[in-house]
Amino acid sequence: MAKKHFDLVLDDDAMAALDLWLQAAGFTRSGFINTMVVKLVDAMELKSIPDYSKLTIPQLFKMAGGIGKIMEGKK
Repeated sequence: MAKKHFDLVLDDDAMAALDLWLQAAGFTRSGFINTMVVKLVDAMELKSIPDYSKLTIPQLFKMAGGIGKIMEGKK
């Protein structure tokens, strides 16, 4: 599996709390975030979409399912 480095902008307070749990659980931040992204891509079957330009807005939202509940819109 090929890997690439990405810069992320993350909430300091949330990451501090998460880092405490990650340390106690023996996980790295990078490994944890990578696992979350891989599982999300798998759950949404994003690799099986041949042409995103042909998806309708309702199809895009249906793919997201309950994921929207954990995301906040940018104000």
